[in-house]
Amino acid sequence: MDQLERIKTEFEDRSVDELEAIKAMVEPISSLVDGFDVKQLDDQVKSLERRQKEVSKRFERKLNALNKAVQNQDIVLQEVQDIRKWIREKNMMLNKSSLLGFEVHAAEKQLQNLKVS
Repeated sequence: MDQLERIKTEFEDRSVDELEAIKAMVEPISSLVDGFDVKQLDDQVKSLERRQKEVSKRFERKLNALNKAVQNQDIVLQEVQDIRKWIREKNMMLNKSSLLGFEVHAAEKQLQNLKVS
């Protein structure tokens, strides 16, 4: 996850620098061309800015989804551990209990103990 955070930060830093460099290259060209071409250059720069923001937002959403998946995985693993512990306790209880014999009452009592705890 840290590596993804570093990639995101690097992308944001580099994309801002590159956009500034492109804007710096467009400025001298804008003074040399007429109105319609200037408009097209401005539109292209704005398009690049929008795409950079869009990619940044998409990356942020994917990163959030991954973080939530990791959190959910941790929760599920904890629940599995709790269930395994419960099963071990029940197995130990069954192994320690005495033989039931032929009495129905004793079997029902043992079953009730399993259900309750």
